[in-house]
Amino acid sequence: MQVIVNGSERVLTPGTSLNDIIKEAARSPEHVVAAVNGDIFEPMDYAGVILKEGDEIDLMTFVGGG
Repeated sequence: MQVIVNGSERVLTPGTSLNDIIKEAARSPEHVVAAVNGDIFEPMDYAGVILKEGDEIDLMTFVGGG
């Protein structure tokens, strides 16, 4: 199935979760804000969000510093 992750098309296996995509991107789920089709999810919910054909996923990592 095809989805869009941060503006790039990706082909995923059906049943892929939001958590799978975050880990595949080598990011720590607790440091990522993730949205699917504009809906923001809490890190504790990532594993239960099963992606569907055509979903648009935005992964954002916040960096602190000064």
